[in-house]
Amino acid sequence: MREPGAITDDLRIGPEGQPVRPLHPTSATPVRGFGGHVGALALVAAYGTVPEGLTVRYAHVEYVGAAPLETLPHFAVRSLQDGRTVARRLVEITDGDRLVALGTLMFHRRDADGPEHQAPMPEAGAPEDAPIEISRPRVLIRARDEGAGRFLTWMRPEVMPLAEDPRLQEAALLYLSDLGILWPTLTVHGYELALRKRALGTVAHSVWFHRRPRIDDWLLFEHTTPSTSSGLGHGEARVFARGGALLATAAQTGLLRPGSERAWGQSPVI
Repeated sequence: MREPGAITDDLRIGPEGQPVRPLHPTSATPVRGFGGHVGALALVAAYGTVPEGLTVRYAHVEYVGAAPLETLPHFAVRSLQDGRTVARRLVEITDGDRLVALGTLMFHRRDADGPEHQAPMPEAGAPEDAPIEISRPRVLIRARDEGAGRFLTWMRPEVMPLAEDPRLQEAALLYLSDLGILWPTLTVHGYELALRKRALGTVAHSVWFHRRPRIDDWLLFEHTTPSTSSGLGHGEARVFARGGALLATAAQTGLLRPGSERAWGQSPVI
């Protein structure tokens, strides 16, 4: 079995529109392709069709079916808009004739003279001092449960360095942003975090990229939940560089089934 390399090694799309390597598995039950990997590859695929000088500002992925592990999904990109300062792309991810996910992405020509503002980075202590350590291949995770549906979570890729290409750095941030964002939807109700592997499942995930990231150090994710209702949980995240810059914000809606013994069952359809 191949030893895990840098995340960016697995964020490449071949000439036939398929990833060069299989999807990473989830830690959930049943095991399926990790949605964050699907979303990151959708961004890479879309970037391959966008003119130089435009960078991603928004990515939204709707998960329709289970992502495959035994086969390579196909990423088909369609242009929705090609303007001077904005481009939009639709990415359809399929496994054979089965729809896995749909991605919509917006790219923008950045204005260096635009006014700057950001929310301040919360006090989080050092990642090495965070009391919760989550074991996951390829990613180091250290977290602190602040109570009331709020986590301060440090993450970084386990294998460094990543590829220098800033587009792959952005894809790596999207990959990481899919981890932990729904934890508060469980713990705000008093459920144990250990239930996350069978009680949570992503329906849709969005990321707004505010500043171009460098994923060469720990990132701080401030995870919160404003609402859970009707069997769905809504999680949000602010993503900060260790130096304090607000790199991105994210939002995710997911299935919330903490009381279900069957949880997802084995259906390939979400």
